[in-house]
Amino acid sequence: MNPVDFVHPHIRQLAGYVPGLQTEDPEIIKLNTNENPFPVSAAVKNALIAELQAGQLQKYPNPVSQRLREALSKKYGPAPEAFLVGNGSDEILSILFRAVLSPESGIVTAQPTYSLYPVIAALSNARCVEIPVKDNWHIDLGVMLEEMQKKTTSMRQALCAFANPNAPTGITETEADLLSFAKDNPGLTLIDEAYADFGNVSVFRYAGSTAYPRLLVSGTASKALSLAGQRIGWLAGPVSFIQELEKIKDSYNVSKLAQVAACAAVQDSVEEKQRIKLVLESRDWLIRELDKLGFTTLPSSANFIFTKPPVSVLSKSAAAPSELTPAGAYYDLLLRQKILVRYWNTPQLKDWIRITIGTQAQMETLLRVTTDLV
Repeated sequence: MNPVDFVHPHIRQLAGYVPGLQTEDPEIIKLNTNENPFPVSAAVKNALIAELQAGQLQKYPNPVSQRLREALSKKYGPAPEAFLVGNGSDEILSILFRAVLSPESGIVTAQPTYSLYPVIAALSNARCVEIPVKDNWHIDLGVMLEEMQKKTTSMRQALCAFANPNAPTGITETEADLLSFAKDNPGLTLIDEAYADFGNVSVFRYAGSTAYPRLLVSGTASKALSLAGQRIGWLAGPVSFIQELEKIKDSYNVSKLAQVAACAAVQDSVEEKQRIKLVLESRDWLIRELDKLGFTTLPSSANFIFTKPPVSVLSKSAAAPSELTPAGAYYDLLLRQKILVRYWNTPQLKDWIRITIGTQAQMETLLRVTTDLV
């Protein structure tokens, strides 16, 4: 019998998540996966050096990342025990979905939002309902709530999950709308705040509170804290709920060095604010300059922009105009210039490009190349 035949049928039928293209080419300007353009801070470097010099790597790390939980508590508000720390927010999502989803309990999410949600839901053979965003790209919280409130004898919607600011659009919903949704939603509400540090809306302090007992909020060190390579994420919720999720995670799921790096980064608020300021200045500058070239760009509260290139880029493409959208042509043309951005060739997104904000020098290079293409 073929070993593959032992794999669950719903897994074999699953189309896996496709991350942004990774490359080791040092000449590539990488603007496709929303990493921070700046290296780790001096505080993080010093903390890692001190940990290495302590000579304790032969021992297991703290199983619940206690020091990091305490640092997160000081930053966001919920008690240390209200945080689950994981190997990136992807592991956090996997643990949460495994705990609450099944063939009898589904998930409601936005379309588009982080495209990993349906994939992880499918691992539990759970039904996923994707609600299209509004014409203005805002999440349709009203329709999502209606879906969550539906009751059937054989199915319940256990979880509603979406990112705020949303990806790939960068659009953010208001605190009032988010909290209203969380209060009215009879199921769990997961708000993924991977990019919230670059905006002005965060509901972390309400996660698992008496007023919002079913509100869960996740975060990551991969964006504002420049630690994508260390893989650290967290989830805040009711303490009793987090204790249940801890039963699922690996015993030692976050390495010593990752815990040390994240703790130092979370505590270094001065450096974090300075980096965010530089990213936002470059973001707003790029939006203004692309607007002059005929691009249409959505307002962004994240470290990336979602933009529609003008039709004129088609004239510079070697492909026939019928074969590519302007966004597809722009993606290919940039790739030839060793600039990597993100493009989805789907009916909903095929006219748009997502560009991660890099350093100001990288943005100036992008603009110079773009000017020659339009």
